[in-house]
Amino acid sequence: AGLGWFSLGHEPVRDRAPLAAFESPDFALHARNVVSHTFVAHVRDASVGGLTVHNCHPFVMNDRLFAHNGVVKGRRELLSWLTEVECAHVAGETDSELVFAYLTAEIRRRGDTTEGIVEAVRRIGDELPVFSLNMLLAESGRLWALRYPASNELWVLSPASGGVSGPIGPAGAAG
Repeated sequence: AGLGWFSLGHEPVRDRAPLAAFESPDFALHARNVVSHTFVAHVRDASVGGLTVHNCHPFVMNDRLFAHNGVVKGRRELLSWLTEVECAHVAGETDSELVFAYLTAEIRRRGDTTEGIVEAVRRIGDELPVFSLNMLLAESGRLWALRYPASNELWVLSPASGGVSGPIGPAGAAG
């Protein structure tokens, strides 16, 4: 399990461990006490990569936090889309961290986070076998959520709409 947040100085911080969330005293402590405007929490059901801290979400690259649920195959092809420098940020063995490295590379190439996400997901969806690419990507004060393919449910809790939660359709959350 892992929890990521942005410090009051807007730096990404994370605490993660290859333990169940209910077994981690740090997870419970941080979940109750950390003050931040943006959080990313993840409970991993390992499908790719061993049970090590390097494979636990959320991941951090270029002042962003990332968590993923699903499976993206084609590791060798995905690696071929990255330079050696872009691969240097990958410390674990998961498809998730490799997808994040590619997203990060596309964001840098395009100079815009949304455009980078759209291009990276388009290419991944077109060229790789994808079981599911459900993800959260956070920058200080900004959060992107994606469910792919659209047949997956996306649950949203929106404070602006009174905190009502539930599955939303393809058009997205109101507001």
